[in-house]
Amino acid sequence: MSPWTSAAGVDDDDDVILPATQPGPHSRFADTIKNGKLVSVQADPDFDVEEAEFLDLTLPEPDVGFRPWLSVIGGLAAQFSSFGYLNIVGVFLAYYKTHQLEDLSPATISWIGSVQSFVFSLSGIVCGRACDMYGPRVLTMIGTFVLPAGILLTAFCTRWIEVLIAQSVIAPFGGAMLFYGTTASMSSWFAKRRGMAFGIATSGSSIGGVILSYIFDRLATHKSYKRAIFALAAIEFCVAAVTIPTSSLRIKSGNNARRSFDFHRNFIRPFETEPVFALFTLAMTVIYLGIFVPYAFMATHSLTLGVPLDRAMHVVTAMNAGSFFGRIAAGSIADIRAHSRRWQFLTFVGVTSCAALACFPLWFMSTTEYSVVFTAAIYGAASGGILALYPAAIARISPLQEIGSRVGAVSSVMAFGSLVALPVAGTIMGKSSGGEDFGGLQIYAGTVLAGGAFVAYLASKRVDEGNIRLEDDS
Repeated sequence: MSPWTSAAGVDDDDDVILPATQPGPHSRFADTIKNGKLVSVQADPDFDVEEAEFLDLTLPEPDVGFRPWLSVIGGLAAQFSSFGYLNIVGVFLAYYKTHQLEDLSPATISWIGSVQSFVFSLSGIVCGRACDMYGPRVLTMIGTFVLPAGILLTAFCTRWIEVLIAQSVIAPFGGAMLFYGTTASMSSWFAKRRGMAFGIATSGSSIGGVILSYIFDRLATHKSYKRAIFALAAIEFCVAAVTIPTSSLRIKSGNNARRSFDFHRNFIRPFETEPVFALFTLAMTVIYLGIFVPYAFMATHSLTLGVPLDRAMHVVTAMNAGSFFGRIAAGSIADIRAHSRRWQFLTFVGVTSCAALACFPLWFMSTTEYSVVFTAAIYGAASGGILALYPAAIARISPLQEIGSRVGAVSSVMAFGSLVALPVAGTIMGKSSGGEDFGGLQIYAGTVLAGGAFVAYLASKRVDEGNIRLEDDS
């Protein structure tokens, strides 16, 4: 019998006895784990005997074999397609500023990127729960078609509202299906190597950012805008299709997992009963007020320094290249003490602090093309670490069979931070010397990232208040 196989029984006074050698799918009912063994605990107040059919008592081991790494391949493809596309928003905004939307203010144009991030994050309400109910493959199948369809529609858009609907609503909703489906899949298949798994998978967004920005740059500036969009849509479809056969859950959903949607149970209760979860959600919301500001405006900043459009787009490429190494490095560092959830949170605090310093003072002091490119690479590495670690951090404090809903709950809240981030940044930029002085914008980005790091540190101080306590957590 696998050491991860557990036996469950419910007695008359609602105590659940779950002898196991490791925390398995029943960890939601656990209060204490000592010496690697699950002891008698009080049942979840919402647990009923019928829910036992949801629990698979012969689960395969995590971290072992080919199947977990197959989910990483799917995650890498999803990150390439979803975040890879979101990460090149700066390329689009710089292009729109000098072409079809040149008559609009920077704050107005920036709504395209802001709504894009908002829709992507808010979609977690639907996508996260749908993944828990029906499994990730249903989501990845639909997302594989919706994302490229939204991108393709932008080729025929000439007005701001048309671009907003196609690029900022349809496309990110498809990308969200890929992201939340594969995130739940990887979380279920990994335990000790979860940080490394997410680091490798999320590097796909960096690879996507580099490739997609380069293709758009070459085709849009030397051929035509439509040809560039057609090429991006074709690439996105082919890569996204990889997520369909590679996404699955280690825990199989039973009939009871498909019960009707309960907003309070799935989204409100974790904030009411788990301070760590609530604080980390607040930290991510504050971080999302600034994390995509450099992605959106660093290329535009280069234009104001006299850099030609084709070379200004290289700034986004440098940012995504740095992000590739940052994601893998952050995941590997987090796994150094994989048993300690506090260490996972402190690693997150560290990379967020580095991102804040990259914005201010580093970006603030960048006044030449090469200094901006260097800063872009540094910021890419730090912000990549943030995006690699936050799903893994949520998984560390969540019941395994509810990871999709939990990631969706956090994302739906932080969506409101992303909604106002770029318009606020664009307004700050527009109020400074006719829109050519980026000092206030750089200070804003650095400040909100530092604030997010501080709130995440507060969460790390209380991380032992989660549902599962490990004797050697530190």
